[in-house]
Amino acid sequence: MKRTKVVLFAISAGGVKKHVLDIAKGLDRSQFELVGVFPDQHLLDTVVSSPDYKYSELFKRLGLKYHVLEIPRRMELRSEAQGFVKLVRILRKERPDILHCHSSLAGAIGRPAGLLCGVPRIIYTPHLMYYCWQRGLRRSLFLLIEKALGHITDRVILVSPSEYEEAVRIFGFRSRCVLIRNGVDMQACQNHRIQRKTVLERIGLDAQSLIVLSVTRLGPQKDIWTLLRAVQRLPAHLPAFHVLIAGDGRETAACHSYIADKRLGERVKLLGWRDDVSDLIAASDVMVLSSHREGMPYSILEGAAMGKPQIGSNVSGIKDGILHGRTGWLFAPGDAVSLAGYLESLLNNRSLRAQFGKSGQKFVDKQFSLKDMLTRTKDVYLGSVH
Repeated sequence: MKRTKVVLFAISAGGVKKHVLDIAKGLDRSQFELVGVFPDQHLLDTVVSSPDYKYSELFKRLGLKYHVLEIPRRMELRSEAQGFVKLVRILRKERPDILHCHSSLAGAIGRPAGLLCGVPRIIYTPHLMYYCWQRGLRRSLFLLIEKALGHITDRVILVSPSEYEEAVRIFGFRSRCVLIRNGVDMQACQNHRIQRKTVLERIGLDAQSLIVLSVTRLGPQKDIWTLLRAVQRLPAHLPAFHVLIAGDGRETAACHSYIADKRLGERVKLLGWRDDVSDLIAASDVMVLSSHREGMPYSILEGAAMGKPQIGSNVSGIKDGILHGRTGWLFAPGDAVSLAGYLESLLNNRSLRAQFGKSGQKFVDKQFSLKDMLTRTKDVYLGSVH
C-alpha cells in the first residue's frame, strides 16, 4: 500500500517544535512517509545552541528525512521571499500528498507555496495566529492575509477550544476548522523522576527553597513583566522561594536590567534557553504563565500532568488548561496584584498545592491525551474528519 507523504513545515521552537516531533514520533510509518522542513539555527525569537535540540538532529534520530530551510527571526519581506522560493523547490522535489504548516509565519509562506506546487491537501496549525497580538494597521493586514489564505487551506487545526471558537467566529468557515487539543503523554510525565537537589544545584539553588517556574519566551506577547511586578509585591516573610524563568527572546536584556534595578536578583533567576525543561518542571512547586495570548501552552499541560498547581492569565489557550479554583487560578491579563495574591497563597499552603496538583493530573488525563491528538491528526491527514 502506498504511504501518504506528509511534509511538516515549521519555523518556531518551543511548543510548536514539541507538537511537530510528537506527530513525527507518533504516526504509523507504514501509513505515512514524513519529511521535515525547518530551520537549523533561527527559530523566531530563539537561537538554538544545543545540537541535541535541533530539529535536524531529532529527525535524524527518528530516521526521518528532512530539509534545512533557514528563515531569519525577524519578519522581513526579502528573506521570506527567498524562503518561499526554496520551499517551492523542496515541494517540487518531494511531491507530497499533504503539506502541514505549523505557526503563522510557516502558514503564510507555506500555503501559497503548496498551492503553486499543486500539493493535493494543505493543512495549517497556527498555534496562535500572528495577527492576534498585532495592533492597528498591522493587525488588519495580517488578518486579511489569514482570511485570504483560509480559502486555499483544506483544514485549519486549532489546538484549544477558545482558539477554535475564535477562528470560526473570525473566518466563518466552520467546515474547514478542526479542534485537536494539544496532548501530552500522561504516563511519561508521571514517570519523569529527577533528583530535585541535583537539578537545583545545576542552577545554584538550595533544594529546600520553593520554586516558582515560568517557561516562556521573553517577548511582548508573553508579558513576563506582570510576573516580575507580582514578585515585587510579595512580602518578605514568605517561605524561601525562587522564581525561575526559562526562555530567551528580544526582551532578555531589558528583563536583566529591570531585575537589577528593582533588586529582585535574590528572588528571580533568568535561566535563558534550556534543554532540560522537563527536569525544571519536575523540580518546581508552582508554575506561572502571564501571557497576553496563547494557542495551548505545553508547559501548563506538562506541569499539570506532573502534579504542579498552575497560575495563568485568563486568555485564549491558558484558560483552557486551568480550571479556576480547582487546578490553579486565573487572573486578568496584566493584573500583578491578583497574581501576587495567588502566589502568596500557594507558597504558604502546601496542602493546597497538592490538592490543585492532583486535580490537574485528572483534568489533563481526561482532556489532553497525546493518543487522542495523534488519532485525530491521522484522521485529518486521511480525510476522514469533516
